[in-house]
Amino acid sequence: MKAQLTILSIIFFLFFSINIFSQRIVHVDPGVGTLNEAIDGDTTDTGDRVDLNTIYELSRGDGAVYILLGTIENRFPVKIFAQDGDGARPQLIPGVVSGGESSRPFTPRDDLYLKGLYVTNRDELGGYNTRTIRVKTDSARIYIEDCHIQYDAQSAIRLDGDDNNIFIIDSWVGDQMSSWNNGRGIDDRGNNIDTLYLLNSTFYNMSARVLRDDGGYLKYAYVNHCTFVNLGYRIMEFGECVNLTFTNNLGINDGFVGQGPNDGRALIEIDSLLSDNVAGLEQIANISYNNFYINPAIVASYNPDSTVVNPNFNQRAQELIDATGLGNTNISEQINFTKNTASVDDLISYSNAFWANPLHGSGDVPEGFRFEGEDFDFSYPTTTASYTAGTSGQPLGALTWFDIEVGVKKDITNQVVENYELRNNYPNPFNPSTIIEFAIPKNGNVELSIYNVLGQKIATLINNELTQGVYKATWNGLTDSGVSVASGTYIYRIKSGEFSMSKKMILIK
Repeated sequence: MKAQLTILSIIFFLFFSINIFSQRIVHVDPGVGTLNEAIDGDTTDTGDRVDLNTIYELSRGDGAVYILLGTIENRFPVKIFAQDGDGARPQLIPGVVSGGESSRPFTPRDDLYLKGLYVTNRDELGGYNTRTIRVKTDSARIYIEDCHIQYDAQSAIRLDGDDNNIFIIDSWVGDQMSSWNNGRGIDDRGNNIDTLYLLNSTFYNMSARVLRDDGGYLKYAYVNHCTFVNLGYRIMEFGECVNLTFTNNLGINDGFVGQGPNDGRALIEIDSLLSDNVAGLEQIANISYNNFYINPAIVASYNPDSTVVNPNFNQRAQELIDATGLGNTNISEQINFTKNTASVDDLISYSNAFWANPLHGSGDVPEGFRFEGEDFDFSYPTTTASYTAGTSGQPLGALTWFDIEVGVKKDITNQVVENYELRNNYPNPFNPSTIIEFAIPKNGNVELSIYNVLGQKIATLINNELTQGVYKATWNGLTDSGVSVASGTYIYRIKSGEFSMSKKMILIK
């Protein structure tokens, strides 16, 4: 079941990834209602879509503001990308129409692809809408890459249908809040989720949590190299999750409001499989190589008679971790970010406000918790243990803060592979890192390891189920224990099924 669900999720990921050279490009100029008009009016005389393989390309730059006149409610696949370049992301802002009303940016009734955008649910007059992306269909594919989704009074994504697939990659999601209960990244509203894929992304300043489970099941969840910071209640409720990978993540000062002695919250929560469609399946969770830390000053500020700290895991999550034997790879280390959005004193003040309000969870969140703009930096010192504590010796958390690529990346432009290949690494010789490419023609477990000239394994870059395709792995000259190796010749070896191949590379310092 693990292999089946993993394959399913990555197939969806590949399907979402767009080769822009095969698409029709429609450039949309900034302005009031220009994006709505471009999408709504892009039809033939008979009312059919001109081309379903269209990308609506938006300008970059400080003046690239797109005021939305009503929600974009697509009943066909829609792709909205920023134009290539390094300029500021185009801004999508709800406009206020006659009567003082504004609408959320997106209500998808089909697939939605967003890339390189800044999307806010705070309208042009400063009012807050709810549910920036409210998915009103089943089996939609919501793909978000290199976006900043900021400001909502409830949740960035709400699901009103079953078996949707959510991909958030290389993105930021933050400042989601109104009351303490209403501050979520993704709200399933009790609906089943097929795939949840969070990679190399940052989630910050949410009054409640990144994933709210209200029932239903989650078939496959993959959360890798993400940063979670300043979350009020917890990090994620996975609920009845069949297959979960939660690795290389950084959780700092999450659950900072604490909880009542009988609330039963935990930073990571998993439930046993009871729903009809998943009951009896093998439940697998790999929760390893993460850093969960809350500043002791926050805990010391709690009233010991009424408030306790959240544990990292609930009972079922802990049972699944114990079954893997990888629990000791999760650490707790203080991290001082280069520029945080809230200080420890701020979080203590917000926690005190929570408990001072008799409504608690229904009480309003102090407006100061909502951060203005993008002037933050969640990088941290390279001298910390977390900086090399990842499964491939990389920093924990989102690697976008260090301009480092995730250790293993699929080449999305090559989806058909006929033969196994282990390609020459590059550069070679190398210092400090090198890239190893390989191809597999069918689905299966892949192990990619590094050996010294004595034949001793010193690092494992991959040991996972992968689908057919071309992959890239980065080795930075570190062993699995984080030790920097000396100059010399090293061997990289791939094994998948009956296939095995080795090649040499040279590290020069």
